[in-house]
Amino acid sequence: MQYSPKIIGLKQFREDIQKIAESVAIGNEYVVVKRSQPMFKIVGPDVVSQKSSSRGQVEAWKKLAGILKGKKIEDPVKWQKKIRKEWDRDFSPRTK
Repeated sequence: MQYSPKIIGLKQFREDIQKIAESVAIGNEYVVVKRSQPMFKIVGPDVVSQKSSSRGQVEAWKKLAGILKGKKIEDPVKWQKKIRKEWDRDFSPRTK
């Protein structure tokens, strides 16, 4: 099952770190944002080992960080939906 990581704020991450850790342990993923900009992604160790060779994801995050540098996002919800759609399009397993 392919799904998008849950996007949470830095404050929520600090407040709910125990629940988030338990959730990651069972396979969920999170992207932590600060002022609508992605800071880091939290994934389980099995995901890290599977994706460690995926340079495309690293390049995508670098590109995204460069696009957003110094910009304020007017509608964060709309932006998150767009990013999720692009992420799924670029990194979901392709079936033939």
